[in-house]
Amino acid sequence: MYATDDRDYLGFSNDIPQSADHLHLMEELKNEKLEKEAENFVPLK
Repeated sequence: MYATDDRDYLGFSNDIPQSADHLHLMEELKNEKLEKEAENFVPLK
């Protein structure tokens, strides 16, 4: 996994469009996963 702080690897902070897109994609994937888990959730009786 890449460093979460962009400065670690390119010397400027969060000025890299790809990393923002990547974070956005990761966020969407995480949300989709959570939605699927919520759909499949069966409360214990």
